Amino acid sequence: MTGHKPHVHKLTQRLTAETVRALQHAYRGGASLAELQEQFGLSRGSVQRLLREAGVRRRQKSMGDADLAVLVERYEDGLTVREIAAEQGLGKTTVQDALARSEVAMRPAARRVAAE
Repeated sequence: MTGHKPHVHKLTQRLTAETVRALQHAYRGGASLAELQEQFGLSRGSVQRLLREAGVRRRQKSMGDADLAVLVERYEDGLTVREIAAEQGLGKTTVQDALARSEVAMRPAARRVAAE
């Protein structure tokens, strides 16, 4: 096995400072996380970590009226905030905030019953 290079997992050892700057510049220029993943051969978590460590403020995808209507409809259908968040790939607080902005009458939070 001569000439075989082991795979380096640590980002700091795998990427040059120039590559990290290029990634940050591309993100600031409008590239999406998915595009950066593809371009630099990194996982989503690695891209997010590199941006966070550099102090780059993440863009938030704005929720459109149609997206908001789906959240309201699912909540009114009886799903919990947590279930809607999982279904839609959103954070629990994102769903809560969106429902609050829509002035949806919130149900009392359900408490888990311990199995006996």
